[in-house]
Amino acid sequence: MGISIIICTYNSSESLKRCLTSLLRVKDSGVDYEIVIIDNNSNDQTKTIAEEFKCLSSRIVYNFFPIQGLAKARNYGIKMSHKEYILFTDDDITFDENFLIGYDDLIKANKPGLAGGRILLKYASERPRWLSDKIDYVYGWYDYGTQSKIYPNGSYPLGPSFLIQRSLLTVYGGFDDTLGLKGNVQTVSRGEETELAIRFKNNGIELHYCGESLVYHNVNDNRMYKEWFISRFVDAGKLFTGLNAKNYFGFYIKYLITILGKLLYNKESPSYFYFLCKNHFFKNILKNK
Repeated sequence: MGISIIICTYNSSESLKRCLTSLLRVKDSGVDYEIVIIDNNSNDQTKTIAEEFKCLSSRIVYNFFPIQGLAKARNYGIKMSHKEYILFTDDDITFDENFLIGYDDLIKANKPGLAGGRILLKYASERPRWLSDKIDYVYGWYDYGTQSKIYPNGSYPLGPSFLIQRSLLTVYGGFDDTLGLKGNVQTVSRGEETELAIRFKNNGIELHYCGESLVYHNVNDNRMYKEWFISRFVDAGKLFTGLNAKNYFGFYIKYLITILGKLLYNKESPSYFYFLCKNHFFKNILKNK
């Protein structure tokens, strides 16, 4: 069986160094695994950092992939990996010591087709005062507790901790490479993980939440401004169209509620920003239906 941990990276050598340092410290007794680095056409010190860490662990494999695009790089990583379970994470992630053991236990107990783990946030500096607790999940926060279970309806694993059974990819396909990041340029949507999870679920695959596996998403300062945050809700609304929606009446009601919500709060308050983001989300669902 075994687990292939795949890290796709682009021009983030310092983040990659922090990520690999943390990953090599996790508990791994009895786990059959490899670490596959996919360098997606970087021109910084990514290769140098990867080669340095290869000297520290024989589990690490480095691959250069020149075709820009995160979804393409992930699909390439699948081809370059060798284990039955493929575990995706990101170069801006650090790991709890039980990150790998948690997934290994889940595989032994349930043999999941698709799974995701617990994700907490670490801010590089002070958390923005305008940020509502209701929407900080956009930074990758994901916490349904420390016990494993089936994902609630409408919830899906996220890229920083995303496990797939290899044999199912030959049946249902990999990531849609028209979605996702391409270098530092974002396409209309960043939801290649969500699209794949929905596709698998629609084909009867249960989605498992692995509460025993925890990672930390390190939030950089360049993501802590309102325009970046709003753009994510705009893109999420565009992605949602055609994936889940059947009856749009409910979205019209929710859109109107966000308009009213914005009128109730001061523009500097977290509640106002919450309704502003949701307004953009529902507006783009309706605009693109």
